[in-house]
Amino acid sequence: MKLRIRRWFNFVEHHVDHSHENAAPLRKVAVAAVVENPYAGQQVEDLRPMIAASEELGREMGKVLVETLGPYPVQSYSKAGIAGLAGEQEHANALLTSLSAAARPGFPHS
Repeated sequence: MKLRIRRWFNFVEHHVDHSHENAAPLRKVAVAAVVENPYAGQQVEDLRPMIAASEELGREMGKVLVETLGPYPVQSYSKAGIAGLAGEQEHANALLTSLSAAARPGFPHS
């Protein structure tokens, strides 16, 4: 299965602590991918094809995250998923697997 990414969103919060002269800036980054759900409107028992496809999605998201972070190191990260009206929460969860996390080079695995 090949997942179709419809849209990317990047959000950046850059915070400078002016009370400490030598404090490194804090950069918080969020990257979101809107992915077409091939199982929308269906109750599917076997989500393994979607889970396997999450690895490539994780690799793509990792690239976008690294580009968005710039020179700032990764201190921590999290992942979340939202299913659309015709989707099931299990569909979103299938994309949040260890495979998708392992595909992000330089990131801690969760």
